[in-house]
Amino acid sequence: MTVDRAGMLSPIYLDLEIIQEYSGRERIVLGTLELNLAEYVGRERENRRYLMQASPRKFFRESLESLWANN
Repeated sequence: MTVDRAGMLSPIYLDLEIIQEYSGRERIVLGTLELNLAEYVGRERENRRYLMQASPRKFFRESLESLWANN
């Protein structure tokens, strides 16, 4: 991670791909998740069931929650 001139951490992203796999052969990409790890520096441990729970991207968060609820 790098720090800019204002003393702020530059964004560093962790990209995850959510995949559903059938019988070890067929894979379907359900979606992707991009987390800015710089937003979590200095925080205590996060134990939320859904990391996107506090996200302003409400539509994306609700889409993921409905996918997990149906599986």
